[in-house]
Amino acid sequence: MSTLRIIQLTEVIKKTSISKSTIYRKIEKGLFPPPVRLDDCGSDSNTRRVGWFESEVDDWILSRPRVLNFSSEDFQS
Repeated sequence: MSTLRIIQLTEVIKKTSISKSTIYRKIEKGLFPPPVRLDDCGSDSNTRRVGWFESEVDDWILSRPRVLNFSSEDFQS
C-alpha cells in the first residue's frame, strides 16, 4: 500500500511553477486539485491550514499537454 503524502502550498508552487493566485484561480474553475484542510475542524482556532495530496498534484502535472513541435528558438528570451 502506498503512503499518502500531503504537501503545502510552497511545495505545490515549486512543483508546478505557477503562482499562488493562479493555483487558486484554477481551483475555483475546477482545473486544479482542491486542497484538504489540515487544521482541527473542531477547534476554536482561526487557522486555515491546507495541503494537497502530492499524488493529485503529480497527476495534474502529468496531465498537462506536451509541447511537441518546438525548436531552440522557442526558448530564447
